[in-house]
Amino acid sequence: MDKSEQEKSIIRIANELKSEFNYIPDIMMPIFEQFRINFMQNRGIIIAGDIGTGKTMLMKIFARIFKFRIIECRHVAREVKISGENILDKYGRLSFFDQNGNYDKKRPFHYCFDDLGISDSEHKLYGNECNIMAEVLHDRYNNWHDYGMRTYITTNKDSNEIENLYGHKCRERMSEMMSMIVLTGQSWRKPQSWSNQKNPTLKIKLL
Repeated sequence: MDKSEQEKSIIRIANELKSEFNYIPDIMMPIFEQFRINFMQNRGIIIAGDIGTGKTMLMKIFARIFKFRIIECRHVAREVKISGENILDKYGRLSFFDQNGNYDKKRPFHYCFDDLGISDSEHKLYGNECNIMAEVLHDRYNNWHDYGMRTYITTNKDSNEIENLYGHKCRERMSEMMSMIVLTGQSWRKPQSWSNQKNPTLKIKLL
C-alpha cells in the first residue's frame, strides 16, 4: 500500500470510527506521517498525553493500517497473576504468531500496550520481584533487534516518570525502538459542546 492509499484508508477508518468517538482531530495526518516514517524504519510509536486527549482512539485508527493489536497493560498484569509468568512470553520473548494464532518464528507479532504505567504491579518471578511490563518490553526489544518486532504504547506518563517506573535501561531501549508523540490539550471526555472542542496539539520528541 502506497502513501496515498494509506491516507485514503485513514480517512475511511476515521469515518467509520466517528460514531464511536464523535470527533476526529485535524492532527491525524501529521501523526500518520510519523507512523509511516517509523514503519519504514521498522520502529514503533509511543503516544503520550493527558487523560482524554485521544491516544487510544488514534491507536485504534492506525492499528488497522499498520497491522498491530491493542491490549491494555492491566490485562497483561491480570493474566500474569492468574496464569503465571509464562504469560510474559506470550507478549514478549515468544510473541510470534501467524494469522491463525499458531506459533511461527518468521512472524513477529506487533502489539500496542495501552495505558502503560497506569496499573502495572510488582510480581514474584522465580522468587524475585519484577515489573511485569518492564520484563515484556526488554524481551520485545531483543526481538525488535533480531526479528523486527514492533511495539506501540499509549501512556499519560512523561519520559522521567517512565524511567522512574521501569528504569534507565528500559527507557533507553524504548527510545531506540520507538518515537514519542506527545498530545496536549483539553480532555475530549469533559461534558462540553463538541463544536467548541479544541484540537489537541502534538509534538515529536525523544523519549
